[in-house]
Amino acid sequence: MNKLHFRDEWLIQGMVDGMLSKREEIRFRELIMTSSNARKLYGELLYVHTALQFEAHFIGSVDFSNEIMQKLYG
Repeated sequence: MNKLHFRDEWLIQGMVDGMLSKREEIRFRELIMTSSNARKLYGELLYVHTALQFEAHFIGSVDFSNEIMQKLYG
């Protein structure tokens, strides 16, 4: 199996992030159909992306504005 080119990795990450143009989506589909390495990486990145989205619901928001204002204005 051949190693993916960084442009292909970028394309796959762009698909996971939902940032591809229509033309890039077509290129992505072609890549996924022809490369088992691309399919594997896409699956791994989707898994991580989904896990991070799920875990984000359990992380409370943090507000540092009071600390920053205190440091700036004493």
